[in-house]
Amino acid sequence: MEMERRRILQLREQSWRLKSRAIWLQAGDENSKFFQNYAKGRKNTNTIWEMKKANGDIALSFEDLATEGVNYFKHLFKAPGEATIAEVIRVAQVFPWFIEEEDNEFLMAPITKEEVESVLKLMQKEKSPGPDGWTVEFFQHFFEFIGDELVEVVEESRLSGSIYQPFNATFLTLIPKSDIPGSFADFRPISLCTCVYKIIAKIIAVKIKPFLSKNVSLE
Repeated sequence: MEMERRRILQLREQSWRLKSRAIWLQAGDENSKFFQNYAKGRKNTNTIWEMKKANGDIALSFEDLATEGVNYFKHLFKAPGEATIAEVIRVAQVFPWFIEEEDNEFLMAPITKEEVESVLKLMQKEKSPGPDGWTVEFFQHFFEFIGDELVEVVEESRLSGSIYQPFNATFLTLIPKSDIPGSFADFRPISLCTCVYKIIAKIIAVKIKPFLSKNVSLE
């Protein structure tokens, strides 16, 4: 078991700098003994070595831990069944009509290159990359060359009413709710979305923001 732990930690050595959130990673001595011990401690603490299964057994191997994690979060994020037309109409009748016709024309207008570029400037930098491996800095720096293609992707999402599956994929990072988590229920999953997904979501948020103050109560 000890040799297996060392092997796993060595394999993760290349990525620990990105995972660390210590401020002195950028300003301090990256090779100091304190920094090395700190990083190794984080890797050891953040690694799941064992976990209780649904049947009460303890999962120790990587294969058992992976299977248990996949099964738990697959059930947790399982998509609901498709609603019937009757159910959709019944739910829609519960909500008030708060978007006027001219507002709807604005919301449904084609996405422009200026809108995409403006949203990119609003997005925070130095974020961990998602499954696509790209960061917002890439899109900001090369927008002159890829801007038109990016607008086409966003516009296709608007017209279809859905996000292309590869862009909708995420990584899950697990934040422990307790000092000694005993099962996957003791973790809070955080989604690391692709950059294109974030761009599409940000554009939607910017478009509906002017109407929220008129329809959402402050109380």
